[in-house]
Amino acid sequence: MKRIWIAERLKELSQKKSQLGAALSLPPSRVSEILSGKRQIQSHEITLLAQFLAMDLSQVMRHLSTEGNLPVKGGSQITETLFISGKYCRKNNTYQLWPEAQKYSITLPKQASHQSDSKIGLEHICEESGAVSLYICVNKDKKPAAKAFFSNTGDLEELKIISEYHQCANPETSKISLT
Repeated sequence: MKRIWIAERLKELSQKKSQLGAALSLPPSRVSEILSGKRQIQSHEITLLAQFLAMDLSQVMRHLSTEGNLPVKGGSQITETLFISGKYCRKNNTYQLWPEAQKYSITLPKQASHQSDSKIGLEHICEESGAVSLYICVNKDKKPAAKAFFSNTGDLEELKIISEYHQCANPETSKISLT
């Protein structure tokens, strides 16, 4: 799937692929592969891409989430699309779900050990550094997806974090950790 939205944004900003490549520390051939959809955008490149395109990180993530799940041989999926549904407050270990209009979807690696569990994603943006963290959670009591219930606000102890994705402002320290 071609990423026309990136090419259009480059035109709007009067920027070139070579300038995007320099911002992402990639050779021009890799930028061409990204634009043609032949190369995935790596986690540490998402924040840099958003900054270069002068777009809000959530806008970029929405664009990327529309690309869909990636199949592998045999027709099984290696990714799944999940909804980032609220924010996580580290200060008091609580979460708050957003109204439907604020939620966005994102494609992430599939959680093999939690395939039938209903999942939600919680976002935390560090005010000081701009680092973005996503926490993928399930109900601790492991209710089936059809019976899952997530309250609008609550103590994070009600949920079990099954994966964490961290995007730091400095790509040298970016990491993705799966738990």
